[in-house]
Amino acid sequence: MNFIFANRFKIKIFKKKFKNIFIYYFLFIFISPLFLLNKNLLASENNLKIVGVVDNALPCSDFNDSSYIGLSLDFWREVAEKANIHYTTRTINSFNEGINEAEKGNVDLLVSCFDITTSRLRRIEYTIPYRQENNAFLSRKKDFLGQLVLLNILRNKVLIYSLALLAILSLICSLIVYKWDNGRFDFLNFTAPRREKLIRSWTIFMVGVWTPLFRSSMTKEMMLILIFSFLRLAIVSTLLGTAASEIFITKKPIEINKIGNEQIVNLLYEGVGVPKGTAQDTWFSEKIASLKNFDTKKIKLVKTEKGEEGLLELLLNGDVNHIFGEKSNLKNIKKAILNSSDFYISIEDPIKYNQGFVFGKNLDKKSKQSINVAISELLGKGRHIFAEKKWND
Repeated sequence: MNFIFANRFKIKIFKKKFKNIFIYYFLFIFISPLFLLNKNLLASENNLKIVGVVDNALPCSDFNDSSYIGLSLDFWREVAEKANIHYTTRTINSFNEGINEAEKGNVDLLVSCFDITTSRLRRIEYTIPYRQENNAFLSRKKDFLGQLVLLNILRNKVLIYSLALLAILSLICSLIVYKWDNGRFDFLNFTAPRREKLIRSWTIFMVGVWTPLFRSSMTKEMMLILIFSFLRLAIVSTLLGTAASEIFITKKPIEINKIGNEQIVNLLYEGVGVPKGTAQDTWFSEKIASLKNFDTKKIKLVKTEKGEEGLLELLLNGDVNHIFGEKSNLKNIKKAILNSSDFYISIEDPIKYNQGFVFGKNLDKKSKQSINVAISELLGKGRHIFAEKKWND
């Protein structure tokens, strides 16, 4: 009897232990993943990168209606996905502010079109370049008198030389005809009828109306007219082509490295607007520092923090006659102007500068490498071109 009771007691203890083991196993199987998930989430949160985005810098970057937009943002999102970078964004007011924040380590990455310059390279580190851009001036056309086609034609050396050559050849042909008619150049007996005849002959050759020269026997005259006609055709073709280019074809912008200090001063007297805290702002500040013999009171360099919108306002309000910035930005600004024909790209830098994202001081080496590898792969697939076309077309 005692044996049976002891046996039941042992079975009861075993069942209790088995029940406890089953409960612990259940808890381990179903609850432990939740702890693991929380741990992964915590690790992911701790690994968040702080990405600074420059505001008012379209087509590259902008903060608009609670979202970040621009070709740089489109490209960066693809880079982040490929490099498996988790990040949070914050707004940066200017390029210079962004460089300062990266240098201090307050951001892990800066996204926009940052020119890779020597002075900046001494302070911060860039990603590999993902696009190129050049600088230019968008200028207001001068008053009507300064834009008269006739004045432009008179300034064109090719036109002047062509007209002079036509006049000289016409005079030579007129003198030949004069000699054939009079037998010799008797300029001592250069009477009024003879002068009138010579002038009429010169006018005929200039205009190209040969009928008054036709006579019954005119073998020599016909040969002269034939030879002159070919020469005149070449000269007139040059005249018409050059005149058409003055009237209909927009002149190429002047290369920025060919303008001197005097022209820079004249631009500043007429008023120049630049986006504040950019490479263009730095360029003009350095230019002004190197200038001599100018009236500081007349200089008008207006800096705006509103990007494209601010530059457009400066032009439309008449605050400045020129704006200096990236050429793609200036093209967008020109499209936004109703009377866009009154403005033109007057000066352009022939050199395109590399642009990239900026690494923050505290970003780890592994993340830098993965970002650069992702950029390189996307460049190979032409994804930067796709983003560029989307925002510039």
